[in-house]
Amino acid sequence: EIRAQELRKTARALEKLRQAIDERDAKALQKQIAEAVEAGVPAASIDEARAVLAEELPKVEARERLEALRRGATTEQLKEAIAKVDEVGVATDELAEFRELLTKLERRAEAEAALKE
Repeated sequence: EIRAQELRKTARALEKLRQAIDERDAKALQKQIAEAVEAGVPAASIDEARAVLAEELPKVEARERLEALRRGATTEQLKEAIAKVDEVGVATDELAEFRELLTKLERRAEAEAALKE
């Protein structure tokens, strides 16, 4: 009976880990990796999840940096953040709003420069 419970716990943890891998959700991966280790999920599955997490964490960090720059970013800061997001492979459609913001900032800077002349 105890062995059967352990096997069910391992199977549930593996199932949740697989789901987190499929969804490529960094937060879920972190949680499910910890649970999988505790439940005795085979190392190969845990290693696969860790590899996916290693790919996804830079994307999360880049997105968070962009979000932080939504208000009060300089043109240069926004350019750098967009470049970083491009570099780590975030989907282009996620960047559309920020590219638009960058264009507005650049136009504003151009207009301000023209007024100073």
